[in-house]
Amino acid sequence: MNINHLLRQIAGKCRYLNRQLLICHYKRCLYQEVERNKGEKVVYLFSNPTHSNLGDQAQTVCILRWFATNFSQHKVICVPMDFATPKLLNLIETRLRSEDILFVHSGYLIYNQHPHLPFICEVVKRYKNNKIVIFPQTVLLTDKDVILRTQEAFNTHRNLILMCRDEVSLSNAQKLFTCRTLLFPDFVTSLIGNSEFAFGNKRADILFVLRNDGEKYYSDEELNNLKSKFTDLRIDTTDTTIQLGMSKWISHRDDIIKDYLECFSHYRLVITDRYHGAIFSQIVSTPTIVLSSADHKLSSGVKWFPKEQFTNYIAYANDLDEAYQLAICFLRQGEIPFNESKYFNENYWNKLYGMIMGINIV
Repeated sequence: MNINHLLRQIAGKCRYLNRQLLICHYKRCLYQEVERNKGEKVVYLFSNPTHSNLGDQAQTVCILRWFATNFSQHKVICVPMDFATPKLLNLIETRLRSEDILFVHSGYLIYNQHPHLPFICEVVKRYKNNKIVIFPQTVLLTDKDVILRTQEAFNTHRNLILMCRDEVSLSNAQKLFTCRTLLFPDFVTSLIGNSEFAFGNKRADILFVLRNDGEKYYSDEELNNLKSKFTDLRIDTTDTTIQLGMSKWISHRDDIIKDYLECFSHYRLVITDRYHGAIFSQIVSTPTIVLSSADHKLSSGVKWFPKEQFTNYIAYANDLDEAYQLAICFLRQGEIPFNESKYFNENYWNKLYGMIMGINIV
């Protein structure tokens, strides 16, 4: 056996064992955290990520910020699926009070193969006496068995709110479920317009933020052909999935996300087929061209950005030829100011608490 191959195998097994040890440690800590709580009002967040997808982790940052603003009198307890033992779920059930509220993390969790969907269904079925809010989702279910199991959970809960992050998902949800639905943008849009992310860096070159999974629409050859047309500019390529240990995310999540956003602020233009690649770019006011993915997530998601506030900052390309033409237009417009528009907070996130709690907020 090749020695390098053997070393890689050993390193991989060591990483796996280290992750399992960490999971055992965090399971104990989480159980103790729930057990210690005797009288505080609690907000529970289920299915928050432990993996290294920057878009998912950025959603966690935004959700926790929103909790801090709107549920400052509540204790926040995060329950990742990896840490949620039956013993823990039973303990939560015995400790729940009427004023406790349960939330499910946002993302693309409601589709056929997602490993979190059965866990979400279990949460909804188990805790029927408390309000549950599922934060903005892309919804795409086609498997009949999965649909039936999800309907069994969702349609029997009398106080469930399902938030959808695009009109296609909303339509899909309303055809399948009887619970209350809300149309809301992705949670990371709550950072757009925040001067905390006006880094003031000098801009140069183009950044491609490209996925490499089943949601990819264009081939590497097609994308490389697009890159080759920009002969006078350096091209960098990255993704929103990185290699980083679980403990780093738990202890340094905010700093990691802010550092990554700062990186986006160095470029004149971003071209991406990652939805959060597009949102990250808008947070730091980097002009962005959005490419198609294999599903409706990008084509629907980009519709959230109204022309009045974002005409010089973001555009959707129907094909790669159009992407190149849009890129030339963006590059010719020169430096543009930081976009201070509070559109998403004023129209959505500042109003969400009242919509959930039944309070009119002007």
